[in-house]
Amino acid sequence: KINWAEAVRTFYRPGFEKILTGNDRQYINIYRALRTMPEQEQMKDVEIVEHIVNGDFEDTGYDYNEIWSSQSSLTYNVETEEGRGRVLRIQQFNHLTCMDVNVALKAGKTYTISFDVKSVANETPGWVSYYLKDASWNVIKAWESIPAEWTTRTYTYTPETDQAGLIFQSCEDGAGDFYIDNFSVTTERES
Repeated sequence: KINWAEAVRTFYRPGFEKILTGNDRQYINIYRALRTMPEQEQMKDVEIVEHIVNGDFEDTGYDYNEIWSSQSSLTYNVETEEGRGRVLRIQQFNHLTCMDVNVALKAGKTYTISFDVKSVANETPGWVSYYLKDASWNVIKAWESIPAEWTTRTYTYTPETDQAGLIFQSCEDGAGDFYIDNFSVTTERES
């Protein structure tokens, strides 16, 4: 017999994410979105809607220019990292360069933005940093340093007006290459 309350408690325990391996890894972004809600919210019948296609970069036939674009001399490409698979490497991220994520955000709707991030190993730890903004340059997260090991960043954001996307903007003193993986922008659709 299934004990739903026990299942919810297990879901919220630290380290639960580690069991999502192999084929179950495809559910990592949905897990992260659900994980941001309080435990009692899990009792609702909620459908999670993903707004990013191929956020884990594993689909080799996908045109990344449909989602990712650069406003400056910034370059990006998909590389394979041992133990992780395909990841997006953002290069020449320095002195106020910007990387755009083309995803429409509706006013008044709450979005969960989640991704794994890591600075390139040869960069000075803590030196690579960013602001996360919407397309109107409203700050979602100010000055976030990127460590030399993979870490998950999750933010919730409710835009006041419709937005055409998200922007990673480098901080003036935070320059260097970094990786992104498992990029996800989700919303809830209650049924």
